[in-house]
Amino acid sequence: MSVRQAWEMACPGCSKDDRLEVAVTTWARLYADGTVPDDAEDGSHEWDNDSPCQCASCGWHGTVKGAKA
Repeated sequence: MSVRQAWEMACPGCSKDDRLEVAVTTWARLYADGTVPDDAEDGSHEWDNDSPCQCASCGWHGTVKGAKA
């Protein structure tokens, strides 16, 4: 299954769907010397139509909404 099939998304710049990146909000455990997302009890992450999105193939930048195929 492709990203286009699973999420109905593809890059509007180059039409590829396998190089999209989405900025997510996630939980992380705090330590004195930094953070470790894998140590968080709630390891979930969230993103929505207004989340920043970019294509690692052609450099397009926009939002998830802009990448909806």
